[in-house]
Amino acid sequence: MLGEKKNSRNFRHIVWVRYVGKIFSCLVFAVLCTSIMTLPVQANNLVVENATFTDRNTTDHCGKIRFDISWDNSWRVSEAPANWDAAWVFTKWKHKTGTEWFHCTLSTADDEHTTPTGAKIEASFTKDNNGKGVFIYRNSNGKGSNDWNGVELRWNYGIDGMADNTVVDVKIFAIEMVYVPQGNFFLGDGASIYAFYDDAKGSTSYDDTEGSSTPAHITDGSVSVNAETYLDGSPISVDGDNGLPDNAAYPTGYKAFYCMKYEISQGQYADFLNTLSSMQNKNRFENNNGKFRNTIAETAGGHRARAKELGCNYLSVMDGMAYADWAGLRPMTELEFEKACRGPLNAVAGEYAWGNTDIASKPYTLKNAGRPDEAVATHYAATPKGNVAYRTSQHLIRGPMRGGIFATATSTRAEAGATYYGIMEMSGNLYEKPVTLANSEGRRFKGTHGDGALTKDGFADISNWPGYIGSKNSGVAGAGSRGGSWYTNATHLRISGRQKGGFAGTYRTNTTGFRCVRSAW
Repeated sequence: MLGEKKNSRNFRHIVWVRYVGKIFSCLVFAVLCTSIMTLPVQANNLVVENATFTDRNTTDHCGKIRFDISWDNSWRVSEAPANWDAAWVFTKWKHKTGTEWFHCTLSTADDEHTTPTGAKIEASFTKDNNGKGVFIYRNSNGKGSNDWNGVELRWNYGIDGMADNTVVDVKIFAIEMVYVPQGNFFLGDGASIYAFYDDAKGSTSYDDTEGSSTPAHITDGSVSVNAETYLDGSPISVDGDNGLPDNAAYPTGYKAFYCMKYEISQGQYADFLNTLSSMQNKNRFENNNGKFRNTIAETAGGHRARAKELGCNYLSVMDGMAYADWAGLRPMTELEFEKACRGPLNAVAGEYAWGNTDIASKPYTLKNAGRPDEAVATHYAATPKGNVAYRTSQHLIRGPMRGGIFATATSTRAEAGATYYGIMEMSGNLYEKPVTLANSEGRRFKGTHGDGALTKDGFADISNWPGYIGSKNSGVAGAGSRGGSWYTNATHLRISGRQKGGFAGTYRTNTTGFRCVRSAW
């Protein structure tokens, strides 16, 4: 799988579709005339093109959004890690003469979409089956490129309050995700700062280099989880299949979920901003004038990112959660963070996302800096050392790097800096901001998915998600920080390190990003 990751890239917003229809009868399809503007999307060369909105049915108040989709370096394997990559596809619409974008409600029946040969569309979910998007991925084992023509998604536009004769613009978005299957995993590593451990088996104090506590084994039964700090009211009983004692819906990491392969990119975030109102934009964007490789700027034509594939820094927790809500996704929990990194393997004391404690130790230089093919020019580390953007390796660059930059056609897991499941930059580059287990505010999280809409001020509106403590200036209750960044030292990069596991400020910094997930059941 990892050997196939050549030129891994983040992506941009994809396609505009303009539908101009005239209704002759409520019993027949509308006459269709479309004008289309296609924009390239790059995440392993992810491309959506040839999009049309057609077959408007004025009896059932639905239509078909048709497009072709392709990307490179895809996989599906039944042997370890027994997973696949997928594209999360969702769509937005607006009145042709309007400015407000709305989320399209798609059919939740798999067979009401048209699936090309070799592909599978997953549209029906047990949890939050709200039609806010679909997954498309390989229907059998294989590796290489996907090239699927004639995908058709049924849009139930009547549910969205759109009249049959409305002239609309439609945007299609796609996000590259990785499937993390259901199963057991270890929480904590017996060494990292403030790491979780099995309370029944005891603990000694932690420091930067050693510890002797036993990792907690998360299964479909219960285990008493503790930590030296950042765990109010400890220990906490965690039942992998049934959550927490007072919240059976808490995502423990045991059940399957999809995780974004890369952190939110600057191109993605600019596309998100371009669907918001001016009032919403005020709370979701702060112009950083190109500092620390942040290239997003507001122009007369909307927000633009000069280096679209770079990880997006200067994201607050509230920015990331707004993006997750808008995309029909959700924040991950810190338990899911460890599962996505370690998989079912035994914990290694002090390990990083690539599964060992060996790490690149010389400063990188870049070639093609800021371009879609940005790559390491010097000091790329070889196995067993893991490549990662952190203080020692990155101090000549000073800012986030391209998503998937360390993956090549021949890279090992360590050389690519990848997790057990093939997820990139879970150690280093930018801090992840997961929902914490540390306090009651985090433990009330039910894993509810976003509904595609934000408040008029541009905030996520899902009631059980983390939120401000009292006011914007007093912190975010229920969120933490994991995985380290391009600026931190190596101890912050550890899978189980929780130096900031129970803390998340409201501020935007040059080291903070975000990554979203979605439950797969």
